[in-house]
Amino acid sequence: MVLADEKPFDLLFMDAAPEKDLSPENWDHVTELISVGGQIVLDDLTPLELWPPEWRDKVDLKRRFAFENLRVTSVEVRTTDKTAALMTTRIR
Repeated sequence: MVLADEKPFDLLFMDAAPEKDLSPENWDHVTELISVGGQIVLDDLTPLELWPPEWRDKVDLKRRFAFENLRVTSVEVRTTDKTAALMTTRIR
């Protein structure tokens, strides 16, 4: 991560996240890039109900980070009829 030395941020926009950044073993590193109360915006998601059949068993690292990481709370919002984004807030 290029700006890691400038942390913590109040807002971090992650447009494209390499798999290694959102793997569970890196959740603390990513979470600590933002201050408590700060937010991470993760975009370019396809709503689950629009996933094609071949994606059904795929692990969605963005949603997993947002909804399984105990240090954040998240909400998924529709940005268009066919796209979504995650608003993730660090809580600890």
